[in-house]
Amino acid sequence: LTREEKKRLRQSQSIPAHAFVLGYAGRIAPEKNLDFLARTVVRFMKKRPSVHFRVAGQGPSEEAVKGLFLRAGLGRRVSFLGALRGDELLRFYQGLDWFVFASRSETQGMVLCEAMACGIPAAALDGPGVREVLQDGVNGCLLARQDLDAFVSRLEQAETSPERKRLMMGRHARKSISRFALQRCASDALDVYRAALSADPRPSSTRLVRDWLSLKARLRAEWKMTSSLTRAVRLALGEWIGRSLRA
Repeated sequence: LTREEKKRLRQSQSIPAHAFVLGYAGRIAPEKNLDFLARTVVRFMKKRPSVHFRVAGQGPSEEAVKGLFLRAGLGRRVSFLGALRGDELLRFYQGLDWFVFASRSETQGMVLCEAMACGIPAAALDGPGVREVLQDGVNGCLLARQDLDAFVSRLEQAETSPERKRLMMGRHARKSISRFALQRCASDALDVYRAALSADPRPSSTRLVRDWLSLKARLRAEWKMTSSLTRAVRLALGEWIGRSLRA
């Protein structure tokens, strides 16, 4: 978004124009390490009165996390928005300055990818599904260990950095995440299947031959399913874009 577009978006979200906005999206549950993330954001917000925090998601830890902010007297600067989807989720991401994340048990880090695809840099703890997409100092902040003071310090640096640096990180975030686009991932998967199907290991026993032929049959079936899914997604995207242009 341009500066003016972001300003208008924030007005529609009742966020002050001068605010520095952090956000989290995802399940509000213990496995997401929300207790640590909330305590980090509380510490940061108490030091920086212009900071606002927005949360998109639901889960069993929601009331406990809300309580941390309310007891700190920060209720006016925190918004719990519930589960968001589609355009609402897109506008949520677009209204942020930085995305914050503390889970260390991710397999893919989808919400991290979503935020970065919207041009939003991220601050997160190192872990699987995070280190694959986040490069420290390039498209965000990657912290090696769970250190509350260090996390707060990096957020302070993010807030006080020139806007051009944040925008540059946002561009790098959007560019770096493009390699995880659905069609590219599907194409990479198809390449793996093709290589496996064309391989000839020349097994030395009848049992190995039988096992290899069975595996090739399963791979061929999965390859066909992935090909069909890729075509279906391409058609669906084409129809959606067409409807959007006509609207």
